[in-house]
Amino acid sequence: MQWRIAGTFAPYAKPQTMRAQTEAGIEQDLPVVGKVHARIGGEKFELTAFEGDSAQDLWIVFKDAMNGRESYGFRYIKAVRDTATNLVALNFNYAYNPDCAYTPYATCPLPPPGNRIAARIPAGEQVYETSVARRK
Repeated sequence: MQWRIAGTFAPYAKPQTMRAQTEAGIEQDLPVVGKVHARIGGEKFELTAFEGDSAQDLWIVFKDAMNGRESYGFRYIKAVRDTATNLVALNFNYAYNPDCAYTPYATCPLPPPGNRIAARIPAGEQVYETSVARRK
């Protein structure tokens, strides 16, 4: 399976705020800008998309079947949308572990319920070795 997946972005009329739980057990407010509709592993998903670095950038926190054994408990990807067509490329080859995988001094938002993917995504950053990882 290719891990560069096409999706469609459905933006909210105006950004909303989501109170997300973090790895550290505290809550954090994050700006949600819409949903990305995509088919991953044969299943349809509506992934919650957070505000990225610019108007066309999206940030997605996700969990897949590899997490906890072959990769950290969840990962992140950044996606760029075409602002004219709202098409999005979800390139899981660039998935990365959150900062909290490497240091106990970081707080990292956990994936929203809809961003839990049943399929294994064997792409992007996977196995990690740190003292933080070994204690989990």
